[in-house]
Formats: sequence, C-alpha cells, structure tokens
Amino acid sequence: MTKKDYKIGLFGGVVTIIFTGIYDYTKEKPILSSLKSLFQWLWNQIFEFELKIWQIIIILIITVIINKLLRNKKIEQKLNFTEYKRDIILGTQWSWSWEDDIFENKWKVRNITPICDNCGTKMGFEPSYGSQLSAKCPRCGNYQTGLKDKETVERLIIDNIEQNFHLDKMK
Repeated sequence: MTKKDYKIGLFGGVVTIIFTGIYDYTKEKPILSSLKSLFQWLWNQIFEFELKIWQIIIILIITVIINKLLRNKKIEQKLNFTEYKRDIILGTQWSWSWEDDIFENKWKVRNITPICDNCGTKMGFEPSYGSQLSAKCPRCGNYQTGLKDKETVERLIIDNIEQNFHLDKMK
C-alpha cells in the first residue's frame, strides 16, 4: 500500500465516526418532531389569537374609510384630465373624447376633430395631397387647410396633460 491509500483509509474512518455520531444524535432528538413542534408553535402564536367583536368592527371601519379615500383620489385624478376635451392647438380648435383601454390599462385620445372657426361645428376631413390635412364644415361650408395630422395633435394633447397646461384651459 502507498502513502496515499493510508490517507484515504484514515479519512474514511474519521468521516464514518463523525457521521455515526450525527446519526446517533438525531435518533435521540428526532428532527421531524422538532419541525412539527416549531410549526405548531408558529400556528398557535400567529394564527390562533382571540379577536373580540369590537376589534373586528374597528378594523372593518378603518378599511372602509381607507378604501373610500383612495377611490375619491382616483376619481379626482381621472376627472382631472378626462374633462379636457377641447383646446386650440397649433392655431386650430380641436375636440376629442377619451376612452379607457382596459387591455393596455391606460386612457386613449379618440375622435380627434377640428372645430369650425365660423360656427363652432365639428368639421369632417377632406381628402388632400401631401402631409397636411384639410377639413370642411358641414354647416357653413368653411374650408380649412394646413391642418396637422391627428397623431401630432394627439401627442400635443398628451404633452399638455403631462405638463399640466390643460388645467388652465379647463377653468
């Protein structure tokens, strides 16, 4: 036998003695019953405590008050910008509506329409060539040219809201 074989044998014997001691120790104090008693103690201390009726009522009242406060805040924020439906953008008066897109969880600008300078009627877009749009009033026949595209107007509406410019225009 070589010197290396003696070291392996000696190491194996020491490891065997250590693991035998660990095994004997765990037989004296079973680990599973210790874990069971730990879980029972946690259950008794955390989940099984006495609640009186008045404590439950106070908890419910506080929950309802907090819920109402949060809802009122959300409604105020929602109405703050959804009432913004008309503005003069790039020299033309525009109107639009808001739609709550539940799939994307955000509000979207819809039905962007120019308003006639003469009579205040919503105008319909006319076919035109180039990058600028034209619109004609169905009531008075007024014709507006050089209108920006709807995407540009929508971006400006959203920018007005983000920078709180819409608050002055709603008053």
